[in-house]
Amino acid sequence: MKSRKVVVSVTAVFVAAILLAVIFTQACGTGTADESEKAPEVELQFAMCYERWSSEDMVAEFLYKRMDHFNEANEQGVLIRAVTYSDHQYADKLNALAAANQLPDLFWTIPGVPLNQMAREGLLADLTSYLEEDAVWKESFRPGAFAVSEVDGHIWSIPVLMDFCCLFYNTELFERAGISAEELTTWEGFLKACESLRQNNITPLVAAAKDGSGLMPMAHSLVQRLGGAQQLSSMLEQGAQFDFMQEDFLVAGTMFYELIERGYVNENLGRTAEEMEKVRFVQGKAAMLVADTTSLGSIYRDDSIVRDKVGLLPFPQVEGGEGQEELWVHTNSLSMSAACEHPDAVLDFFRWMTSADAQQEAADWTGQIPAAQPEEDIGKYLPELRMAADLLEQTPRFFSWDGILPDEDTTDFYETAWKQIALGKAPEQAFSELQEQLVARRQMQQEAQGFEP
Repeated sequence: MKSRKVVVSVTAVFVAAILLAVIFTQACGTGTADESEKAPEVELQFAMCYERWSSEDMVAEFLYKRMDHFNEANEQGVLIRAVTYSDHQYADKLNALAAANQLPDLFWTIPGVPLNQMAREGLLADLTSYLEEDAVWKESFRPGAFAVSEVDGHIWSIPVLMDFCCLFYNTELFERAGISAEELTTWEGFLKACESLRQNNITPLVAAAKDGSGLMPMAHSLVQRLGGAQQLSSMLEQGAQFDFMQEDFLVAGTMFYELIERGYVNENLGRTAEEMEKVRFVQGKAAMLVADTTSLGSIYRDDSIVRDKVGLLPFPQVEGGEGQEELWVHTNSLSMSAACEHPDAVLDFFRWMTSADAQQEAADWTGQIPAAQPEEDIGKYLPELRMAADLLEQTPRFFSWDGILPDEDTTDFYETAWKQIALGKAPEQAFSELQEQLVARRQMQQEAQGFEP
């Protein structure tokens, strides 16, 4: 035992001596430090909603890989350093930073980040002139890529990944019920297809009403097909003053309620969470799903029962509606703070992220539609992405739902109204209660600020 203690003591002294020597050398500045350990000439803060090591999201892996490569490859001494916030707090955190005029140099935008407000308050860098001066770069983006980026005729973010709301359908179940996809271009054709599926003992449509958010793709699509982009623009312009007791919302609610009444939607939808509706579709338990194209990742995973049995269509048009041909588009984008002191370095990174090879990686890794054209066919590894990209290319007009609802409370009230409709409440009553909640909240805010209600 004594000899073992002596060996340990000698080893400890030896290690300590080495550590002291290293510390002394570094302190004196006489060491031969690796070139990569030099302090960067420019360090930029990049806010995102993904942790490097804890997230299993392929978008996160793509972002960090491209950021690391940029840091290694650029010759200007630029270091992009990630600043992360949790997904459910991300939009709120950016709002707080914006209110304090402390936005980071650049940040990742997701649906719900209020770019419109930030742009109009002068907090974002206007990217329009940079794109106009680099026509090749601007022309590399897909149709509709800038639908979310434009505010008042100017571009405020660079799109990287795209998705849009569509109707997924099971080709095998359609064949069993004798349905052709071409029949679903109109709402009348959609209802006819639902009835054929029901008569063949096939659940026509899967929906989720447990938390309300799972109904939003259907709700947004119905309202848009009826009222068009102008209705959505009015929501943004009027904010908390917007009146939901309008015909477009009441009719949309009635149309959805009728789907449930006719038995076209899965049973127990009130206990079905948003992710479960995708699981039901992937398991082949329903013929159709209204969702955005980010669902491709789960629908077409290797263990999916419906892999290679799914088609995509635009949401059916509604006769007499104002929004017949538009697609509801989301983009995940990059924005730059107006206070950024190194715009050229940020723009270099933006070009790096949207280069042809980066966009190819985006398609192959994330299963999402690249906003700019990749080097190869994006259907090389996931053929269904080509179907989605083709729909984008065939669409003449685009609109964005991003940031339309003014705040989280309004969003919660709105989702609750749709959930109540799904559970059997009349649309007039559900939206009337929504209006009452909004009025009560405004009164509380006014009283808190010392104003008469």
